[in-house]
Amino acid sequence: MSWGDAGFSFATTDAQLTLNSPWLYNIANTVAFTRAWTANTNAEMGIVQTKAMDREMGYGDRVVGRERGNTSASVFTNKGDCGGFGDARNYGVPCVSGWPYQLMNYDWDPGTGKPAGEATGTKLIAWGTPYGWLASSSFDLFDYSGKADGRGDRSYATFIVLGPKARYDAAALAWNQPGDVAMAVAEVEALAAATIDGVTKGSVSTLLPRGPGATEMKTVANGYNDTYAAFFLDASANSSAFTFTPAVGMPVDRPIFVIRGYSAPNLPKVSMNGGLLTVNSGDATSGAFVSMNETSKELWITINSTVSAATALSIEP
Repeated sequence: MSWGDAGFSFATTDAQLTLNSPWLYNIANTVAFTRAWTANTNAEMGIVQTKAMDREMGYGDRVVGRERGNTSASVFTNKGDCGGFGDARNYGVPCVSGWPYQLMNYDWDPGTGKPAGEATGTKLIAWGTPYGWLASSSFDLFDYSGKADGRGDRSYATFIVLGPKARYDAAALAWNQPGDVAMAVAEVEALAAATIDGVTKGSVSTLLPRGPGATEMKTVANGYNDTYAAFFLDASANSSAFTFTPAVGMPVDRPIFVIRGYSAPNLPKVSMNGGLLTVNSGDATSGAFVSMNETSKELWITINSTVSAATALSIEP
C-alpha cells in the first residue's frame, strides 16, 4: 500500500503488507493520495486529491519528524516506539494508530491479537484531515509548517480510482508502465501546473465558491477550480477566447473549461488553434463535448484530446 502527502509519499516495498514490511517515505510528492493493490491480481484502488500541495490533508502527528522523509532502514526519532498510542509492540511500519490516512492498519490494532508477520486481506481505503480542520479557529498544517483556520465553508475534492496497478510495455516486454493511481496523480499535477493567458474575450475567473453550495469565496490561479478539476472563465457577450498552456512535459488529457455568464440559447462554436471542432457529434470522436446549465448560466466544455502545448481556444455563440 501507499499514501502521499504534500511533500513525500510512503510505500511498502514487499509483496504483501505486514507490520514488518520494509518501506520508503522519502519520495518527493505533491498530490495527496491513498493507494492499495492486490498481491495476486493486476488491480488497485485509490483516492487522489484534485489539488496539489494541500497541507491541510492527512493526520501528521506521528509520522512528521519521525518516519516521514526516511526509510525503514533509517535511524529516526522514536523508531519502533509506539508507547504513546498504548502499543507496547515493536514493529517496522509506522504505529498503526498514527498513519496519516486510514488504510488496513487497524487490522493489527493491539486488541485484535493479529500476529505482526501475518499479511492483511482487508480491502479498506479512506481519507483524513488534521485535527481541527472542521470548525477550529486554528489548527496545525500536516507538516507543522504553519496554521490554518477551520471555520466557515470547508470542502475538498478527490478522484476515486479503480483500475490496473501497472500497464504492459510491449517494447520492454514488462509490466512497467504506471497504473491508474499514478496516472491520476500525474493528471492533477498537470492541471495545477497549466496556465491560461492571452485572453482576448472575457476573463479568467479569480474568485469562486469554496465548494458546492458555499457562500464564502476562494482565490484560484489560472482559473483552476480544484472543486471540479476544471478551469473557470467568465464570458463577455457569451464569448471567451484564450490560450491554454500545459507545463513542459505535463500534458493535460481532455481538459474541462467552464464558461460562466453564457446565456445564449444555442450550443457554442468551439475552435482550437483556428480550426472549428465538432461539438456533441454523438460518438467518441467528437472534438468537444458541451453541456449547458441554463439555471447557473454555465457552459461546460470538454476538449476531447490531450493538450501538450500552447493551444488557442475560442468559444462563440
